[in-house]
Amino acid sequence: MLKRCGLGLLILLIGFLGFTHDVGAQSDITFANLEIDLWPEYDRPDMLVIYRITLDNSVKLPAQLTLRIPATVGAPYNVAYEDTADGMLYNLNYSTQIEGDWVRVSFTTPSPVLQIEYYDPGLKKEGALRTFEYLWPGDYAVRDLTVVVQQPPTATAWTLIPSMGSGVKGEDGLTYYHYAVGELKAGTSFVLRLRYEKANDDLSAPMQLVQPAAPIESAGSEQSGPWYTQVWVIVMGAGGVLILTGLLWWFALTRVPAQERTSKRLRHTSRAGISSPSGTSPLRGLYCPACGHRVQPEDRFCRTCGTRLQQG
Repeated sequence: MLKRCGLGLLILLIGFLGFTHDVGAQSDITFANLEIDLWPEYDRPDMLVIYRITLDNSVKLPAQLTLRIPATVGAPYNVAYEDTADGMLYNLNYSTQIEGDWVRVSFTTPSPVLQIEYYDPGLKKEGALRTFEYLWPGDYAVRDLTVVVQQPPTATAWTLIPSMGSGVKGEDGLTYYHYAVGELKAGTSFVLRLRYEKANDDLSAPMQLVQPAAPIESAGSEQSGPWYTQVWVIVMGAGGVLILTGLLWWFALTRVPAQERTSKRLRHTSRAGISSPSGTSPLRGLYCPACGHRVQPEDRFCRTCGTRLQQG
C-alpha cells in the first residue's frame, strides 16, 4: 500500500514539475514593445486588429510563440516577420487550435519584429450605433504597450474607454487616437471599449487591388490620328520587319558549319528551361499602390515599403 502511494506521489510530482517548466518557458519571452492597432470598418465591415511586436533582446531566436485571438475570428489574416537584413515583411507558417472562446495561434519566428493581423467580426451594429470591446489576454509580459485607434471619416459621437484625449490626423487624412498603457506583466489583461455612430456603411479605405503597370484600353475604343499611327499599320510594319530579320538570320545560319551550329544550340538549350516561380513571367506588371514598386501576385506585403497588399 505504501509503495503504491509513493508511486502515485512521484507521478504527481513529475507532472507538477512538467507544468511549472511549461509556464516558465512561456514567461521567458517578453515583448519589448507591443502596438495594438484597431481600425474599425477600414477595408471590411469588421474590426481590423494589427499587432506590431518587437521581442525583448533577452529572447533567443528562433523563438516559438503562441498568441490567443477570439474564436469567432477563426484564423489570422496574416502572420509575418520583418527580415533584419532588408527590413521587409515575409509570411510565417502558423498553426491554430481552438480553446474555448479563443484560438491559439502558434508559430516560430527567426526575427524579433513581427506583425499579426486579423479581422474581428465582434464589431456590433444596431442601426447607426457601433460598439466594440477589445481584450488583450496578457499572453506575454510587455514592457511598453501602446494602443492606436483609427476613426472612420464619417463617425460621430466618438467615445473611447479609457479616454484617449484628442485625436491626431495622420498622413492618410484619417484621425488616430493614441493611448500609452505602459508595462504589463504576463497574465495581466487590458480592455478597451469603443462606441460611435455612423449613418452609412462606407469603408475608410475600400479594397485596393494591385493594379497593372498601365491602364488597359478597351478593344472598342475609337482610333484617331494619321493613317501611319493606326495600330494595324504599326503591327503589320513590325511583322514585316520580324519576317525579314528571320529570313536573314536563317540565310546566315545555313552558311555556318554544322559543328558550330550544334554548339550554339546547346548553349541556348541549357537556359531554355529556366522560368520564374509558378511558371509565370517575372515581368507581370503588378505594382504596389503605395510606392509603385513591382510586386508578385502571391505577396501580401510590398517588399520595398512593407505596405499590406489587398489581393483581388
